[in-house]
Amino acid sequence: MTGALAAARAGGRAAVLGLSALEVVGRARLGAAGPAACADRLRSTMRRLADLHGFRITVEGPLPAAPAVIVANHLSYADAIVLGASLPFLPIAKADVEDWPIVGAAARSLGVLFIQRGHVPSGVRVLRAALRALAAGVSILNFPEGTTTNGREVLPFRRGIFGAAVLAGVPVVPAAIRYDWPGAPWTDDAKFLPHYLRTAARAESGALLRFAAPIDPAGIPSARELAQIAHREVERLNLERRPQEA
Repeated sequence: MTGALAAARAGGRAAVLGLSALEVVGRARLGAAGPAACADRLRSTMRRLADLHGFRITVEGPLPAAPAVIVANHLSYADAIVLGASLPFLPIAKADVEDWPIVGAAARSLGVLFIQRGHVPSGVRVLRAALRALAAGVSILNFPEGTTTNGREVLPFRRGIFGAAVLAGVPVVPAAIRYDWPGAPWTDDAKFLPHYLRTAARAESGALLRFAAPIDPAGIPSARELAQIAHREVERLNLERRPQEA
């Protein structure tokens, strides 16, 4: 019975997810929205998805004031839900996501900035879009590891988004995500649908989101060094134990 209930729960949540994505696309067709409206719409959508999937999100540290460049470790597609339910921003995502059925169209409608790794014109386009959003007072989210990991370590950061923070003169806010179940990371070429259904089958899931103090890019000599400083902070947040975990 427990297995049947979990399967029914996963199927129901998947169906609602698909309907929500279609609704987002339909609303977007009513008219284009600027960065601030897209960020607010994305936050509202992520809050609904967090509630739908039973995510219990605990936030530690001060929520960053906009505009800022938020950088976090990357474990799963769920990271965007956890962060997006907590504060407004426009995220940068891999171009592959844009091709996902339904989800890609919904993400595009919500203002997600898609980047093709290693493709200079794509990088320039996303950098310009990020700078426009920051100038409009909207934060940008980036996962500068460039891929998901199992969470035991934080990979070196790509420095591109840190150059945007320097150009825009906005702070960089390090963040770290941790989940309370070992199957949360989406890695090792695992297929999306089976992993998602296992996640959606859980009655509820805990996520811990930690923020460090903002890093002012003024006086930091290069984007590379700014990336290294932010990496050390995310690594610290990721490894630091809570009192009940000691």
